[in-house]
Amino acid sequence: MNVCAPSVLHLVASSMPDEWRRYRLRGFFEHEAEEGDWWACLQLQNGEIIARCGSGTYVPAGDRRQWAVDACQVMNRNSHYNGVWSVVWFKGDRRFAFTWKDPDGDIQIFGDEKNLPWRQVHLVSMHHWAEHADTMCQEWADTIHQLALDPAAQYKLAQGQRPPANPFIPSLQQPVHKLLEDYAHF
Repeated sequence: MNVCAPSVLHLVASSMPDEWRRYRLRGFFEHEAEEGDWWACLQLQNGEIIARCGSGTYVPAGDRRQWAVDACQVMNRNSHYNGVWSVVWFKGDRRFAFTWKDPDGDIQIFGDEKNLPWRQVHLVSMHHWAEHADTMCQEWADTIHQLALDPAAQYKLAQGQRPPANPFIPSLQQPVHKLLEDYAHF
């Protein structure tokens, strides 16, 4: 059985194009993986769930994979806010995370859950995880509102825009762009 093979499950309410959904996730997960390996699922615009594995051999147990798919479905159905959620398990089975991409396709939320016993994760209702997603989105929206960012200073990576050069930190520009180019799609 190919545990990274897609299967069709249900339709998603968000109309974000699949190209934006998939952009930068692989590189982001590779960067976040402490032990270098991960497994993640993402829901496409047509409702299909796709799963991808990191560069190593890690694949979580079947019940954890099914839980991730279920959480991905519930969060994208109930808490998408015109964006899209993905769920990732990291090697060791003691760490998982939720990522949310805003309607422009850029990663805005990384809800990292560490050292929760599987029994606790599994027994908590999916409603709880959807409420957790709602809370993370509300906190993000509140932060963006408080920052009062000038739209001219914002950019959309998933749509091909690049950050403006920063004369104060020029050395940070190249590594970030290298990571983006190396792992462009999920």
